[in-house]
Amino acid sequence: MTLNFKTAALALTVAAAASTAQAADFNNSGVDFANVDRWTGAYAGGHIGTGSSNQKGSKNKINGGVQVGYNQQFGDFVIGGEIEAARAGGLQYQVGKGGALQQTWSGTARAKAGYALDNVLLYGTVGVTTARFEGNGTVTSRDRWHTGWTYGAGAEMGFTENISGKVEYTQTRFNGVDSTIGGVKGSNNLVNHAIKTGLNFRF
Repeated sequence: MTLNFKTAALALTVAAAASTAQAADFNNSGVDFANVDRWTGAYAGGHIGTGSSNQKGSKNKINGGVQVGYNQQFGDFVIGGEIEAARAGGLQYQVGKGGALQQTWSGTARAKAGYALDNVLLYGTVGVTTARFEGNGTVTSRDRWHTGWTYGAGAEMGFTENISGKVEYTQTRFNGVDSTIGGVKGSNNLVNHAIKTGLNFRF
């Protein structure tokens, strides 16, 4: 099944509803989730998920990586930034005439802004991504890095004062990615969708 916006929206809606419904139970666990600064501070963690391109017939591929970031809380509102390194797991884009580009490694720098409901944080994110593309099939051009932009939304739940889990949807766009097939240069706009879950450790 290829990921799409409706699938991602449904997954995030279910996750957010479940997180909010469980907030009261976690508040009775002895952890001070009412602390107005509970989301403030640095964190590091890892994630795993699945992604696909927006092309017909694209297959979902497992992706995973690590992230570090910092949040600052102002009342119920939270802003922050995050840097992520990830492996796309062989995500491919067809570029015509038997050629394909395979996305491998990527690095992302994103801004985040959200609303805190005690131990649950609902947020949106936007930023810049740089990814490496390798030629497959009839593509004869060299492997290269290309920069695009990404946006998405997520829900994060604090399990303890220092550990939280998240589910997140992102869409990433790379415009004007060049490739050469049979000596002829071409350019394609590449789009992928990803849903991931992860853990963050705060310090």
